Amino acid sequence: MPLSHLLGAEQVQLLEERLAHANLDEAVGVLQTYLHSILRPSAIGNPMIPILSKLYYEPMQYSIHKAIEESGYSQRQFERICSELIGMSGKRLHKITRFNKARLRILFHPDVDLHQCMLDLGYYDYAHFSKEFKLCLGVTPSEFQKWMLKQHDVLKPSGPIILLDDGYHV
Repeated sequence: MPLSHLLGAEQVQLLEERLAHANLDEAVGVLQTYLHSILRPSAIGNPMIPILSKLYYEPMQYSIHKAIEESGYSQRQFERICSELIGMSGKRLHKITRFNKARLRILFHPDVDLHQCMLDLGYYDYAHFSKEFKLCLGVTPSEFQKWMLKQHDVLKPSGPIILLDDGYHV
């Protein structure tokens, strides 16, 4: 998802200008400062934060319906509060998190069985899985998998790996 969708094009441009001349440590500091500035101090102790954390870290075990039920809010109130706290609805957070877990699984294990990956992440049919994946990344899971398999083939060493004293290999 383009960062401009979450923060707005002007904010992204300002961040890019600040980050263009920063080294890694400075860039991390700039991003931390920015993210802390947009997180309202009143949000830090908000009881919704642990619920949203579960949606983010446990998207397969913790559904949006469980989150709404645990919050004690109506669905409409829940979505409004989520939008105020994190800039998107809880449902969108859940979708993005499931997609990201699928993307990372394919990224690190490009030979994964896509059907099993889909089931593990709570998708019940390939059409739904493929549609959401393409919406977030612009390609289908199988297209991404084929691309990743090519990348792994390109990066495979052509001969034996010899570790040198300086840590480099040939």
